Amino acid sequence: MQAGVKDRIARWGRQATASQLGNPGIQVWVDPESDSVVGYRQVGQGAVTVGDPIGPLGEWPGVIQRFERQFQRVTWFGISEDFPVGHRLAMPLGFETQASATDWAQILKQRSGLRYQIRRSVKKGVCVIEVDPWVDLTACLASWRSQKMPWRLYFMTDPEIVSHRSSRRAWAAVYHHAVVGYLVASPVPNQRYWLFEQWIRDPKAPNGVIEQLVDAAIAGLPDGAFFTMGLCPFSVSPILPESRVSRGILGVCRVLLKPVYRCASLTRFKLKFQFPVHRRIRLAFSRYRYMPLCFVDVILAFIIKP
Repeated sequence: MQAGVKDRIARWGRQATASQLGNPGIQVWVDPESDSVVGYRQVGQGAVTVGDPIGPLGEWPGVIQRFERQFQRVTWFGISEDFPVGHRLAMPLGFETQASATDWAQILKQRSGLRYQIRRSVKKGVCVIEVDPWVDLTACLASWRSQKMPWRLYFMTDPEIVSHRSSRRAWAAVYHHAVVGYLVASPVPNQRYWLFEQWIRDPKAPNGVIEQLVDAAIAGLPDGAFFTMGLCPFSVSPILPESRVSRGILGVCRVLLKPVYRCASLTRFKLKFQFPVHRRIRLAFSRYRYMPLCFVDVILAFIIKP
């Protein structure tokens, strides 16, 4: 990534997805008329973005229009409620959970199940350590992928970020002298919170490894930091009210995607940690008449290798 792009991301990045612009297979468009950039993946004549534009909020309307001129159609994927939808068609995509270290301490006091899982992993002899960027975690990733990923996914879910950690931090769970799990935390630029972008558990790992990794990562992050588990895709938050139409749309999407992506299972896993802050995440289409093609663009962006 160019130094100028990194500077803009560091200056203006606000959303968790801002940390993903350096991931493999993600392109970056630099706005010639402002201090903004947009992360995206081109699919034919369309583009699927990585969340909101990154730049001053007041410049977003112009940035969005100039970016859309580059393509026949644009799917704004994973946008926040700050995104100016305007004439575009928007729909719910899910929600994001967030917490602070103080929240986590309170959660552990109230959730005996989480405490039990952490103790169980520790008693089995699992040790969690923060690892250096050059430590090889790919063997653990390969073992996990062979059990959990019938489809190889790319774009915003590409697990190969473990080989491109740069400013990220990672914690590994070691069991019988082997890495049986790890968690990668990505800093959200211009914010005090981190995205738990990836957590991997080897099928041979004892239960409670992920809970132990999350606990260790939170303890190792800077004081006052916030953290997020990222998007709960096509799911309804238990604490955010949604209309019947939104619930229906999300339900249909979950059913259609079930053969490829288990949205419900992922959401249940994230909600287990009881992070108290939930924020709606949406997607928007630049043009109504291209909406069916935009859905195809999103699917292709995730399943076609860059």
